[in-house]
Amino acid sequence: MSMDRRLYWIWLQRHLPLGSMATNRLLDHFSDIEAVFAAKPAALREVELRPQEYLELQDKDLTEAKGILKAMQDIGGWVLTPEDVCYPEALREIDGFPAVLYGEGTMPQLNRLPSVAVVGTRYATEEGKDNAYMLAGGLAAAGMVVVSGGARGIDAAAHAGALDAQGVTVLVKAAPPEVEYPQETAALRRHILEAGGAIVTEYAPGKPFFCDYHVRNRLMVGMTLGTCVVEAPQRSGALISANLARAQGKDLFAVPSSIRNTKNVGSLELIRKGAVLVTHAAELLEEYAGRFAGMLDIDAAEKTERALSRPTAPLPLKGTKGGAPHRPLPKSKTAEKEPKVADDTRTADLPAIASPQAQRLFAVIRREPCPVDLLAKRAGLPISETLVLLTELELYGCVKSTAGQQYYRT
Repeated sequence: MSMDRRLYWIWLQRHLPLGSMATNRLLDHFSDIEAVFAAKPAALREVELRPQEYLELQDKDLTEAKGILKAMQDIGGWVLTPEDVCYPEALREIDGFPAVLYGEGTMPQLNRLPSVAVVGTRYATEEGKDNAYMLAGGLAAAGMVVVSGGARGIDAAAHAGALDAQGVTVLVKAAPPEVEYPQETAALRRHILEAGGAIVTEYAPGKPFFCDYHVRNRLMVGMTLGTCVVEAPQRSGALISANLARAQGKDLFAVPSSIRNTKNVGSLELIRKGAVLVTHAAELLEEYAGRFAGMLDIDAAEKTERALSRPTAPLPLKGTKGGAPHRPLPKSKTAEKEPKVADDTRTADLPAIASPQAQRLFAVIRREPCPVDLLAKRAGLPISETLVLLTELELYGCVKSTAGQQYYRT
């Protein structure tokens, strides 16, 4: 009996850091996942790999991969690899594309259907949540797949709007499939699955994990046509998604609000720097009307937005809590408690920076402003990754940028 090729993809994912460019390099060099698995040390030396990656890839044991595949089957989930028809082809174009996606529910055909990521702060104003709810509802009613991250605030409101419009929504999770995180939106996740949507993650089931929103955000941005920032303060994680959209060459939209709304300073700055201003779903849909002729119903979007303009307490908008308890995996260790994550609006000095890559980049930043390409060269990082890391450093208050997109230490 032939080997399930998904095992090779799971093996590759488990032997490389999530988001590693080695995934791209290996597949570009060997062309086939089975050839990557079979590669001898001499062949692996022909690929640009870090020493630890080179050592990891010499381990050819598939036991862990088989356990992960069985764990997904046991919880009624599924495993998507780049060889599957439902795997978003757009993800293959990003740096460090995901070798495996784990999920539950019904994955929409994002290779055929138009889709947009709707993102924003977890600490949203009522106006921001209402805007996300109505905008996402209009987009979903028109035929767009609404993708978001399942957090409270703007994410939850966007999912709720899509659900109430009888549309399709995909939640990209920052935790393994069996972990009920965040607990406060557990009911929302159940509703998404019941309504025929999907929950997707890059984290393998039953394995220790660190909740890294960069991992989640790059998936949301990568699998969609564009990203719409509904409400974001100056130091919001949603701005990481905006930077990713720019780096990946995706469309970027932003929703304005009162200039006195400090929770939307980041969105206003995006508009100032060229993001497309959006006040209604129709304005965003018009950007894709020609490309998806006959697939987007702008009239339906306008009618739905009017109908949702006075929502009757949709689940997430009122801070839904509770939900199903953590589901243990058979014969597999799962996370015992929710991971600690950075506050959406806090500031910190260098010691609070989460990722080693950010520390590496910070080490080459000086007090004098420096352009992104030079910083990337100094740190030995791709420009796309550098842009994301710079946003991370900005969120922690470690660096600032000039009007000419040059960065310096604070």
